[in-house]
Amino acid sequence: MRQISFDMKIKELKENRGALVRKADNILKLATTERRALTGTEENSFESIKSEILRLDQQIDTEDYSMKMDTLRSENRSGSFGMSLEGYSVTRAIQMAGQGRLDGYEAEISQEIARRSGKAPDGFYVPHSAFVEKRAGMSVSNDSGSYGRNNVGLEVRGFIDALRPMLAVAQAGATVMSGLTSNVGIPRQAAASTASWKGETANLDEQTPEIEQLLLTPKRIGSWTKYSKQLVAQSSPDVEAFVRNDLLQAIAVGFDLAAIAGTGTGDQPKGILNTAGIGNVIGGTNGAAPTWANLVALVAEISNANATGTNPSFLFSTKVEGKLRTTVKAPLTETLILDEDQATLVGKPWMASNNVPDNLDKGTATGICSAIIFGNFADVVLASFGDGVDVIVDPFTLATSGQTRIVVNSLCDVGIRRAASFSAMKDALSA
Repeated sequence: MRQISFDMKIKELKENRGALVRKADNILKLATTERRALTGTEENSFESIKSEILRLDQQIDTEDYSMKMDTLRSENRSGSFGMSLEGYSVTRAIQMAGQGRLDGYEAEISQEIARRSGKAPDGFYVPHSAFVEKRAGMSVSNDSGSYGRNNVGLEVRGFIDALRPMLAVAQAGATVMSGLTSNVGIPRQAAASTASWKGETANLDEQTPEIEQLLLTPKRIGSWTKYSKQLVAQSSPDVEAFVRNDLLQAIAVGFDLAAIAGTGTGDQPKGILNTAGIGNVIGGTNGAAPTWANLVALVAEISNANATGTNPSFLFSTKVEGKLRTTVKAPLTETLILDEDQATLVGKPWMASNNVPDNLDKGTATGICSAIIFGNFADVVLASFGDGVDVIVDPFTLATSGQTRIVVNSLCDVGIRRAASFSAMKDALSA
């Protein structure tokens, strides 16, 4: 019913837009036919119609986006495409693929994803919603407890959502778009209109909103890992959770790094730190230890741009966290910038992630500068394309060591809605 509601709303908006386009066209045609310029009344009417068309374009895009997200939430609630995933096993699919066949329910799911996407996988598709689970503690030998720690009390929802606990940017509140099937353009207003004071009969200054577009396109991110044949053969809940978590980690780290510091060159998305127009707070010619004044300046950069949003926050590395915990707010005081159990900085939430770089350059401080980011992370868009992750199982390359190689590919992109929503200090010395 909600899908029908969205369709009807979008249809109505498009019909209204079409009527306005025809109305504007008629104004121009009349003036052209009569070989004259537009009258003052016609010009005002034309500009009013043009502004209304731009407003409808934005509203249509918003409704279309809401419809896609509602559809995604429905799919995540019901499994994959309305199909129940009860009994679905990633490890069983890997086992069968390693034997050169894929059948049963795992094959049906992969075939359905291929049918919907119109693209055959190189191996087989694993649906994003196969990662939906609530994980309890798990112990895996010889891993120093890292997998156990990553799985304690973790609830995952869908592909992008499944990455939330591991993605600092997503956890900080980024906008998530999943299951996309084509390039996505998000209109944004580059400059706001302003009003002007005029005399009784003086003409107002024209103020046409500047509308541009944030374009999201599929970019391939992938990795490969290996499992022992014995591990894959062990059909236990712990092994299934281990394999799922490992498949996620193969993509998660690279996606998060791209959102934070992607270069935008080659096939890599452009992240926050390399986006032109973000606020810039400078520590020193050769870098400087972060101070309370630097943090205040980071907040002021986006506050002055009216871009704080609803819940802006700080993001920095654990190295910077350690520095802030040992640095006083002001000389001759004992109050630390970041005290034990302190939940906010300058009254704003903070998060530490080692995906924030600590190897930046500033003057003679080569490879030792850290970044501190402050911003409205809802203006980061994390997009994934397609309905599943393409998994290729190679049982031959490492056969002599009793291992199976697994290659994982996914199509993703990162977009920054507004550069002014972020500020950064890129020369913080945290050693």
